[in-house]
Amino acid sequence: MTVLLYIAGENVQMLLTDARPAAELCRAVNRGQWLPPPALEDASAGRLRALPLSQQVVLVFALPEDSALPGTPPLAGLLSPRQTAVLHLLAQGHTADQIAATLGLSRRTVFLHLAAVRQRLRVYSNTQAVLRAAQMGLWGKPE
Repeated sequence: MTVLLYIAGENVQMLLTDARPAAELCRAVNRGQWLPPPALEDASAGRLRALPLSQQVVLVFALPEDSALPGTPPLAGLLSPRQTAVLHLLAQGHTADQIAATLGLSRRTVFLHLAAVRQRLRVYSNTQAVLRAAQMGLWGKPE
């Protein structure tokens, strides 16, 4: 069972499940063969893209119509390796306590890393940070 973190917009997010493996599901989304639930179809402003975050978690998000974020700096060098690790675990659905335990950090340090990530990516929420990082290619190219 694959869990989809579906982010249709800044204020629309949902956890969904699908029986297909993550890689197969990513291919289906990126080829336009997967559609969101009918209640959420109108929330997607652009075409959908999917990135595997792990073997059981897929991030699905809508690309902007022009598929570019004007004025967005390249991700390389923008986030530290630790900030990237914290953001990646957050995107996989881990809580701050779980991230802290996994990386050997305090809970407060995790929150400080997330605040720095939000500031560097110029966003206001952790969900927006995950979406912006995906749009900027943090987890590689979609399949």
